[in-house]
Amino acid sequence: MIDLRLAGRAFLHSSRPSFVLLAPVCIWLGIATAWAAGGNLQPGLVLAVLLAGVFGHISVNLLNEHHDFQTGLDFNTVRTPFSGGTGFLPQTPNAAPYVRVLGWLSLLLVCLLGGYLMWHAGWGLLLPGALGVLLVLYYTSVLNRFPLLCWSAP
Repeated sequence: MIDLRLAGRAFLHSSRPSFVLLAPVCIWLGIATAWAAGGNLQPGLVLAVLLAGVFGHISVNLLNEHHDFQTGLDFNTVRTPFSGGTGFLPQTPNAAPYVRVLGWLSLLLVCLLGGYLMWHAGWGLLLPGALGVLLVLYYTSVLNRFPLLCWSAP
């Protein structure tokens, strides 16, 4: 049986909403640059880009939170506002499957939005989109080891 209340709490805590704000800030910077350069901004496409970026960041956070809980890192790390996870999964271990599934569902939504954007803008988005998906998938296991890559990932 799915516990929607627990799934909602898992999403709210483990997605780290205060950090997800970085995604729309970066995206709006790109949108403003395109607008200033005279780009033809279509509201539906702008919304799709914004949602893809936000859910990409959410996916990274959820999958990272689940990975750190599964590997035991959450139990060996002193939490700070910027590292060590949220502490939600060690306190609520039965939420771990929800965090994992929500992370993968968020990434699936990103891929669907990417497909929608490619349908409108063409195959030229395939490579940057694939790189974005790889960034989500390998953020925890590879990029976290290189501070410059973590800094430049957004």
